[in-house]
Amino acid sequence: MRYINPLFIYLLIYILLIVCVVLAAVLAAMPFLGTYFAAVPAIIDLWLVNGRKLEAVAIFLAHYLPTLFVDTAMYSEIKG
Repeated sequence: MRYINPLFIYLLIYILLIVCVVLAAVLAAMPFLGTYFAAVPAIIDLWLVNGRKLEAVAIFLAHYLPTLFVDTAMYSEIKG
């Protein structure tokens, strides 16, 4: 079995973290996407890197469910 340097693994995780942060910043700045799309990098990081599936699902639900109710309530008030 081939030895993998732990420094290489830390470097890959660090690069993935930077990509997730940049992707979250770009997605948060785009007004045509829902706010829950900004949570996707955090969900990927929690699920794949840290192995925290329950927390990843909780973050998704915390970002997605309010858009179902708040957006509907706001759009129902707009007449046009």
